[in-house]
Amino acid sequence: MDAKAKAGEALIEALKALADAQAAAEDVDGAGATLKQALTVATTIKSESKAAIQAQLAGLAPQQQAEKQIAALKAKMEKDPQDAASRKEIVRLYLVEMNNPAEAAKFVDETLDEATRKYVPAAAKPLEEAPELACNELGDWYRGLADEATAPASKGAMLHRAKAYYERFVDLHKMDDLARVGATLMIKKIDDALARLGPAAEGRPGPSSLTLDLGKGVTMKLVRIRPGKFMMGSQDSEQGRDVNEDPQHEVTISRPFYLGVTEVTQAQYEAVMGANPSAFRGPTNPVENVSWNDISGFCRRLSERTGRTVRLPTEAEWEYACRAGSKTRFCFGDADGSLAEYAWCRGTGGTHPVAQKKPNAWGLYDMHGNVWEWCSDWLGTYAAGRAVDPQGTASGSQRVLRGGAWGDEPKYCRSAHRRSNVPDHRDHFDGFRVVVSVSAPGH
Repeated sequence: MDAKAKAGEALIEALKALADAQAAAEDVDGAGATLKQALTVATTIKSESKAAIQAQLAGLAPQQQAEKQIAALKAKMEKDPQDAASRKEIVRLYLVEMNNPAEAAKFVDETLDEATRKYVPAAAKPLEEAPELACNELGDWYRGLADEATAPASKGAMLHRAKAYYERFVDLHKMDDLARVGATLMIKKIDDALARLGPAAEGRPGPSSLTLDLGKGVTMKLVRIRPGKFMMGSQDSEQGRDVNEDPQHEVTISRPFYLGVTEVTQAQYEAVMGANPSAFRGPTNPVENVSWNDISGFCRRLSERTGRTVRLPTEAEWEYACRAGSKTRFCFGDADGSLAEYAWCRGTGGTHPVAQKKPNAWGLYDMHGNVWEWCSDWLGTYAAGRAVDPQGTASGSQRVLRGGAWGDEPKYCRSAHRRSNVPDHRDHFDGFRVVVSVSAPGH
C-alpha cells in the first residue's frame, strides 16, 4: 500500500470514529455528513471499506426515523403514563430498531406480555452473565425479533445477538448432545442469513466510547475497539525483536470491546480502592507499584460498582489495539526517532501525566511507554496458525506485561514486545489499563 492509500485509510478510520460518536450523541445528520466525507475518500483511493460505509449511511435513515418515533411516543406518555400501546412500541423501537435493550428495559412493566417482561431485562445484562439454560431461549427470541425488523441493519443486529447467545451456549454446554448440535446448526443458519444481507447486516456499531462513573467525581473514558484481524508477533527482520515474539501468526478479534483511552490514573485507582501505592505521585499520572493480583481486586470492585464486566485486556486484545491497524514496529511506523512524539521512554525520569503525547490511530494514549501494562494472560509460547480470541495458556508462573515504560529503550516499547512477571510483583514501572466487555454486537 502506497503512502497516499495509507493516509486515506487512516482518514477513513478517523471519520468513521467521528461518525460513530455523532450517532451515539444522536446527531444523525452530523454522522451522515461525516460518513459522506469518508465515502468520498474511500471512492478516491478505491478502499475496500467503501461498501461498508455505504451500508452504514443507508442505515442512518431508519435510525433517524426510529428516534423521531420514540420522541413522539415519549411525549404521548408524558401526557398519559398509562398509555400501554405507546409503551409497547417504545420497547420495540429501542429493542429492534435501535438495538438498545438497556433503554428498552427502562420501559418494561406489568402491562407488557410475558416474553417481553422475561427477555428484555435478561438481554440488557452483559452476555457473560447469561446462564447456560437461558442462552438458547434468548437466541431463539432474538431470531424472532429479526423477523420483525424493518431495516436490514436492524435485522442484522438481531441476528448477531442471536448468534452471540448460541455461541455462548456452545461454549458452556460441554455435552455432545442434540442441544449442542442444534445450537451449532443455528449459528450456521445465522451466518448464512448474514451473508445474504451483506454489508447492511453490520448494523449500528454502538457507542464509540463509554464513560464509567468511579465515584467521588472521578470518571474513566474507554473507546470502542471494533472486531478485526491482525498479525500478532513480529517478523524475523524486525529490529530489536525477541524470540518469544515468534511465530508471527494471524489473530481474529471476533467481538468488539471497550478499552481505556489512557492507563488507569492514580485518581481513578484511589477512587475505587481508597489508596494510592504509586512512587511518582500525581492524580493524572498512571498508577504504578500495582501487582496483577492488586489489579484483579480493582477490576472486581469496579465491576460491582458499575454493573459492567471490567477486566484486563488479553495479550491479543492489547496488541491489536496498540497496533491500530499498523504492521510496523510501533503504532506510527518503524523509526526510533519518532517514538518521543508518542511515548515517555528512554530515561525520562519517572511517569508523566497521561494523554500528553500523541494517541494512536484509534485514539489510545501511552500504548508505548510511561508504564508497562499488565494483561490477563499467563506467559506462553505462541502457537503457529490462525487463532480466534486467544486467551493465552491455561496456566503458568508469570503474567504478561506490554508496552514498555518511562525508563526503557525503544526496542522494549515495540507493539510486539513481551515482558512478564509473577502475579504478586510490584514496582514503579508497572501499571495497567482496563477493558469493559461488550455484551453483544451493538452494545
